[in-house]
Amino acid sequence: MITVTKRINFCAAHRLSGYIGACSNLHGHNYKLDITIGGNLNDLGMVVDFKEIRNRIGDWINDNWDHGAIFRYDDPFLKISIIDKSYAMEHNPTAENMLVELRDIVVSAFKDLPVIIMRLRLYETDDSYAEMTV
Repeated sequence: MITVTKRINFCAAHRLSGYIGACSNLHGHNYKLDITIGGNLNDLGMVVDFKEIRNRIGDWINDNWDHGAIFRYDDPFLKISIIDKSYAMEHNPTAENMLVELRDIVVSAFKDLPVIIMRLRLYETDDSYAEMTV
C-alpha cells in the first residue's frame, strides 16, 4: 500500500467555552489539515489525485469553517449577530474535537473510491497539532 497526503489550509476563529485562560476569548488560527490516504496505484499510477482530495474536502472546509467562527453549540457567542459565518459543534472546537467532527465527513467523501483514510492531522499553530488514526 502507498499513502499520499494532501494539506488543506484554512483560517478560522474559535473560542473554548468554559475554559479558564486566553482561549476563552474569540481568536483565530491559520489551520493546516493533512489528510493521508492509502491504497493501490490506479491505472494512472496514483492512489488518488491530489486535486480530488482538495475538491472533496476543500469545499466542505470552505463552506463551513474557512473565514468563519467555530463554537460549541450552546456557546452564547454563537448568537451574536455580527458574526456572518459560524459553525456549531457538539463539543468545544479544540483541534481534537475538530478532527472528530471531520472524520465522518472525510470517510464519507471517499466511500466510492478503493482507498482507505489513514490519518488526519490538524495543525492549530505551526508547532501544535492533533492527530487521529482513522
